[in-house]
Amino acid sequence: MSETSPRHEPDDAVPLDVPATAGRVTAPRVGGWRSLCIVALVCVSVVTLVVIGIRNIRQAADPAPRPATARALVAGHDIPAGTAITAENLDDLFQWADVPPEAVPPDAVGEPTRLIGTETVRTMKAGDPVAESDSWAGLPDGFMLVSLRGDVSDGFGSGYTRGTKIDVWLTPHGKVHPGPDERVLSGVFVIPSSMTDRLREDPSEPDRGVSVCLAMRPEQAKQLAVDEVRGKLRIVPTKQKR
Repeated sequence: MSETSPRHEPDDAVPLDVPATAGRVTAPRVGGWRSLCIVALVCVSVVTLVVIGIRNIRQAADPAPRPATARALVAGHDIPAGTAITAENLDDLFQWADVPPEAVPPDAVGEPTRLIGTETVRTMKAGDPVAESDSWAGLPDGFMLVSLRGDVSDGFGSGYTRGTKIDVWLTPHGKVHPGPDERVLSGVFVIPSSMTDRLREDPSEPDRGVSVCLAMRPEQAKQLAVDEVRGKLRIVPTKQKR
């Protein structure tokens, strides 16, 4: 009887103890990414709300910007026309105030003491900015006040300040062509007045510009009356000699 030797299996036939998960591919966890995105969005929202809150707090703490203003001399109360301005009543009549820049006249008074010895030529309401043309010092001896209507050159703006010297030029009427301009008055002083009247006596006639009040000698006024009917008058500031 022959002995049968035990049968040996090849080494590679021995089953290996391999974990059950070996060889598997783990898929990414989709739910985890969603959670991270939600957390990031929440953080961004919180930061945005904090920034907006800080900005609102700063805006509430800072006062609103004030509108632009200009410093001007104004009437302290209602002032009737013809009021004499003296050193005694100067501070009572006028005061400094902040007003809108567009309310400041081109010939605004910069030095109140310049008004001493003059009188108002119009009724002023409290708070009205004061202009050089709102007062005048009266006529010099031997002069008369004459209102002249005519065209104005560049530089007139809304009027001439007290003491401005002007020349008056005449463009004669002509049947074919107008003749050369003639200077009929030279170096005449402007007198501030509220009598400027833009209404025409005859609506059928063309508008002849603006009115200014001038201090003239009687002989100058007579000559002007003659020249007025000869053509069109033009008012030009007197050129200063250098």
